[in-house]
Amino acid sequence: MSQVERAEYDRRWSEAGYSAEQIGYTPNFLRFMRDHLSRKAGPGARALEVGCGDGFFSSKIIELGFDVVGLDLSPVGVEIAQKRNPKGMFKVHDLTQPLPFADNTFDALWCSEVLEHLFSPLYVLEEVKRVLKPGGVALFTTPYHGLLKNLAIALFAFDKHYDPEYPHIRFFTKNTLTGIVRKAGLKVDVADHCGSQLGIRDVFFPTNLLIACHKD
Repeated sequence: MSQVERAEYDRRWSEAGYSAEQIGYTPNFLRFMRDHLSRKAGPGARALEVGCGDGFFSSKIIELGFDVVGLDLSPVGVEIAQKRNPKGMFKVHDLTQPLPFADNTFDALWCSEVLEHLFSPLYVLEEVKRVLKPGGVALFTTPYHGLLKNLAIALFAFDKHYDPEYPHIRFFTKNTLTGIVRKAGLKVDVADHCGSQLGIRDVFFPTNLLIACHKD
């Protein structure tokens, strides 16, 4: 990531409106989180958020009963996350580097809207598997791509959607996302999708993929 791109990423976290707190898909994400993480929560349970941003989702994981660690590339986001969640621990981390934890450390992991920004999502998924405890649960969300959406993009919004300066560099279907999760050695439990409170549009053009998996 260039210095210009890093500065832009930091700037976004410093502005109101960029947080997931403001986005239409968030109620669906929180329902997905509760459904799959609640059973792993309890005294001493540890969760990692990969790509924590301003700590909004970390705060919800803490409410479920986890001790939370959050990682993000943005020092601005990490500072906001720490202030928002004084009981959590937040660190600046570049995902091109190994996750800074020992093997078998975490009971649960949340990684939301991150994989599509990475040159090597498989490497990060392999690191996720390494730091999860056996039986640990990992949840991932990414933007959704499917046949109808891809056709609409090709016909009406190709240049905008695939703008080389846009931060998304990976584009997942349900099959490709579950495939790469399995290749990393994780077992897929749920592969679903959701919308963003857009009514009938969500039926035909879902906005996000939801993947729940675990480590044997």
